Amino acid sequence: MALETQKATEVKMPDALNVLLYGDVGTGKTTFATTFPKPLLFFDFDLRSQNYAGMDGVEFIEYREEDETKPKAYSKFRRDLRELQRENRFSTIVLDSTTAMFDVVAADVTGGVGKSDNKANEGLTQPQWGKIQNRFGEIFTMLRSFGCHVIVTSHERVVKDEVDGSTKILTMNCGRSFPQKAPGYFDEVWRTFVKVGRDGPQYMLQTAVSRKYFARTSFNKRDEKGNLIEPVLDDEEPQDFDHIWSKIEEARDG
Repeated sequence: MALETQKATEVKMPDALNVLLYGDVGTGKTTFATTFPKPLLFFDFDLRSQNYAGMDGVEFIEYREEDETKPKAYSKFRRDLRELQRENRFSTIVLDSTTAMFDVVAADVTGGVGKSDNKANEGLTQPQWGKIQNRFGEIFTMLRSFGCHVIVTSHERVVKDEVDGSTKILTMNCGRSFPQKAPGYFDEVWRTFVKVGRDGPQYMLQTAVSRKYFARTSFNKRDEKGNLIEPVLDDEEPQDFDHIWSKIEEARDG
């Protein structure tokens, strides 16, 4: 029986972005997300609707625990995801942020309100950590099925290697192992940062890995023979969807 293969030349660039967007507080994650195509839906765990108040084409759902002894926010979130799978009218979906969502997921697993601070979660058992991480993986996989632009935001996490003492920057606050696995669920992993110059602060994206920070882009230019020659995006790009998407479309058409 012959092998059933596919030709790499038949693979097309995706029609939508699937992005894990991480960075320090105040570096423009939520604001950058609002530059994506509308209508746009925020799954708002950070409870900061003032960041996009008054914007046309932006809708949001907030998730908060009204009764700390009876957590219900995660169950509501899963119902909303399933409803969106049945009929998605949005061009962009934003989950903002995994850092705050961790508390909601942990509360559902433990039956009480969790905290994203690592010290506050030292009492979690190994099976509970496993359930929490599995739920994150299920959510990220489900988000990919919506057929639109998806952005998942997260605050960066600074950890110190216990062996060599080096400092590492991880993309999520969710245990020890999962933050290193999480980028695998996304096509793009971009870091937000602020560059200060003579003209004032510039809100930028890092799209390529550096010595200190992880980042990745899957868009590459090809020569006439189809060989990869260089990434479509520069190592640093402005936080503007139209600018980024125009470069991707130009490479796609070329």
